[in-house]
Amino acid sequence: MEALPQGIEALEAEQRQLYQTMSDPLFFQKGRDEIANIRARASSLEHELAEAYHRWETLEKLHTTTSI
Repeated sequence: MEALPQGIEALEAEQRQLYQTMSDPLFFQKGRDEIANIRARASSLEHELAEAYHRWETLEKLHTTTSI
């Protein structure tokens, strides 16, 4: 549980960087493979973050339940 917030922060930072990269007007001048890789990673990050948030919520509920 202690490492999870740091992992989420790292994923969010990477996601912000990718979104910034994709919002650059020159983004679509990159090669097809590079664009596909960046978009695939952005999609993967969404799933990883959703799983991490779900895990965090589960751990919080367990922690709250055992603390009562």
